[in-house]
Amino acid sequence: MRAGKQSFAYFMLAVLLLAMTALNATAQDEPARPKPHGILANYFQATISFEPNQGQTDGRVKFMARGAGYNLFLTPSNAVFSFRHVDDRDDLVLKESGVLVMRVVGANPAPKISGIDELPGKSSYFLGTDPKKWYTNIPNFGEVQYENVYPGIDLVYHGIRGQLEYDFAVHPGAAPQVIRIEFTGANRITVSSKGELVLQAETGQICFHEPVAYQKDNGNKHFIDARYLLIGKDQVGFAVGAYDSKKTLIIDPVLVGAPKVD
Repeated sequence: MRAGKQSFAYFMLAVLLLAMTALNATAQDEPARPKPHGILANYFQATISFEPNQGQTDGRVKFMARGAGYNLFLTPSNAVFSFRHVDDRDDLVLKESGVLVMRVVGANPAPKISGIDELPGKSSYFLGTDPKKWYTNIPNFGEVQYENVYPGIDLVYHGIRGQLEYDFAVHPGAAPQVIRIEFTGANRITVSSKGELVLQAETGQICFHEPVAYQKDNGNKHFIDARYLLIGKDQVGFAVGAYDSKKTLIIDPVLVGAPKVD
């Protein structure tokens, strides 16, 4: 959404309001990242940037971003994904596909939320003819950090090669076992044979790549075994192998893509 696209701005706001109410460490080569394919492949190459909410969307939102086939709204406690899909009759037309809410269970309800790594671009919104509803020169950031979502654990949203990632930074003294993520908007959650987290929604599948976990040693990444752990019907945690509890552990899932519509 850029300057002048008033109708799309209202569409995103309407979707957000709807969603809110629904609410042996081993050295190894770096695991391969998922490679997007099909018509959305080019979109995945674009940089994902995060812009602070300065009045351009619902007041509960702190930061927002756009990815390939979805919009992301970050509130103090939730990440709200508004997915779109390519129309079967016109592969250049994106239509609303569904909403997924991701909540960190038992987390700090008021973490410090900051934009990190400011990017050169700015965003502007011109809504209607009243200049008081125009929002200009909004900065864009490469990352959004939530400090101490759990004691000693930070959460960072960022993009790499156009794909959204969210990292849990487990600092010394904290335990990754406390991390739990609850999903609203998915009918069924499973883990595939490839270790991917698959969420079945009304309109298709939403997939998160197998998590990558690592620690840094003299600037080098030392990878740790990690996998998703299903807890009940709508919550997910992480099971990790042995690691050095005196160093920060990074757990890094990747959103592979928007729903794949049958």
